[in-house]
Amino acid sequence: MKIAIVEDSPDYLRNMREYLVSRGHDVLAVLVDEQSVETVAEAINGFSPDAVLLDHMLSEYGEKLGSKVASLLRQPRDKLISTSTTGHKPYCKWAFGLKDELSMGRVERAKKQLDDVLAKIGQPS
Repeated sequence: MKIAIVEDSPDYLRNMREYLVSRGHDVLAVLVDEQSVETVAEAINGFSPDAVLLDHMLSEYGEKLGSKVASLLRQPRDKLISTSTTGHKPYCKWAFGLKDELSMGRVERAKKQLDDVLAKIGQPS
């Protein structure tokens, strides 16, 4: 599966990318820092992912930047997975709220939830 990750934390980005690559996924990891949201969206749209893990609380920029990235993606809602721990967003069909646990030693529970969410991509709900 081709998976894009949009994140503002280098640690979270690295942890999610390493895990997904170890599971055989083709991963585009995009660190949102000085890049414009248009550049982020272009990179993801050019990659044509099967799923996008999107941090909607891009901390320095606030929740609005996450929703702006989502609006610029030419991806259906059922391919968008919210990765913020602050709750599910309507522009993302799925949620993965355990990314903190990938960094805190409770990785098995987080990995299982991420695998479960990815397994739902493309299936009717």
